[in-house]
Amino acid sequence: MFPNVVPPVYGLKPSAPKKPNQSLSEVKDAEISGHMLGLIKSQASLLAKSAPEITNGTVRRVAASQVQQFIEMAYELFMYQNQHAYYQVPQLNANDTAQMLQAYVPANGAPQMPINNKPPVLLFSESSDFYRLPLYTSSMNLHLIKLPVTDLIK
Repeated sequence: MFPNVVPPVYGLKPSAPKKPNQSLSEVKDAEISGHMLGLIKSQASLLAKSAPEITNGTVRRVAASQVQQFIEMAYELFMYQNQHAYYQVPQLNANDTAQMLQAYVPANGAPQMPINNKPPVLLFSESSDFYRLPLYTSSMNLHLIKLPVTDLIK
């Protein structure tokens, strides 16, 4: 898209603290371009979510192809903000980066996974007119729920 592609500027530049605008004359390019970027990004997200649900093939392809155009517009807005120090990209020094990368170690063994894809088992007690339905809570504790047979027949 750009004939002369300029890479983003990394690192933070000191700036004055931000304060709410008291009048329209205080609205700056930073706020306007920030709102534009938010709108473009949300529109790209909505197009990506809605395109698979469009039943007309031509309209679906048009909507899907527009997602890429919105992504490019958002990148252009990001680059505009970045070049004017409105959207700064922090960069960690080498020591901080190494410390973050070494902060975690691989887990030992296989993770404990819940029992998946098993239908609930109904237990019927012949001495009563209740089914007992096993229910697992988030802590994997087993609880039995008593349901009257008449409720299950409805």
